[in-house]
Amino acid sequence: MSDDAAAGGSAEQVTDWPVRESDGSVYHYTDIKGLKGILDSGQIWGTHVAYLNDSQEFSYGVEAICAMIARYGEHVKASTQTEPELRSSAILGVCKNVLRAQELIADDFGPFVACFSMFGDDLSQWRGYANGGYAIEFDSRILKDSVKQTTLPTELPISESTPVPELHPVEYLPERQSARVARLVDDHIDELINAVGDDPGTGIHPAQQRLVRRIIPLAASMKHKKFFGEAEQRLISHTSETFYSTSRIGLIPRVRFEFDRSAVKGVLVGPSEHCDAKTLSLCRYLRRWYPKAEVIRSNVPYRDI
Repeated sequence: MSDDAAAGGSAEQVTDWPVRESDGSVYHYTDIKGLKGILDSGQIWGTHVAYLNDSQEFSYGVEAICAMIARYGEHVKASTQTEPELRSSAILGVCKNVLRAQELIADDFGPFVACFSMFGDDLSQWRGYANGGYAIEFDSRILKDSVKQTTLPTELPISESTPVPELHPVEYLPERQSARVARLVDDHIDELINAVGDDPGTGIHPAQQRLVRRIIPLAASMKHKKFFGEAEQRLISHTSETFYSTSRIGLIPRVRFEFDRSAVKGVLVGPSEHCDAKTLSLCRYLRRWYPKAEVIRSNVPYRDI
């Protein structure tokens, strides 16, 4: 079947060119079931970080941040800053509460994330996440500006304290991770110092709690440098689940992120045995529901999948 036939007689709807570097777009790789669910509803599911494909991802972020805070505290202690020991004590006191928060997250509130890549038509992404499926191209600015958490009438209500979901780039390089942690601690250092010596009772001091609430999303956007090639961005919300889905590991806590449909710029058709038929059906669908979105065929050879 020719490209013209695959496009239903409208070849200009189908683009056949390499998509690699980000041009203000982010890509969500998924299979046919996920594609239809996302496009039909105008929503994408967020997953509790404890139930991602790699359950150690969040633990890595928390442990890395604690190590960075400890090193930064020792650095401050040895510096010529005013009251270095007091500053160091205030900084080091945060670590145990970050670890405590990690334990609480598994049972209560926690970061819920939806994952994107800055790379389109990427072989490793096709292999790892899409199963020969599709990649939805989003305009990152429209996605960021329009996204909100939503729920269905039959599901659990959204917590009143739920913040607006935010799109964060994942940081892979240790030196950049350390710089982000140091800036975050510096933003809170004065109130941390004021909290030294206060007795918060059995709970965490409000000053430390405010910092920990900012650290947790940061931990959810940090990964080991070996994953650098994923060029990932994550939609993150610190909230509680509103529904559950089933998987081979059990019931998965989820939330719904709703986006403006104008955020969908196009859909990449992944390398597969039936690429022509997939392209034809996708063109028909988008023409009716997303008329401004283009169809892009993968340039990755099917034999490589």
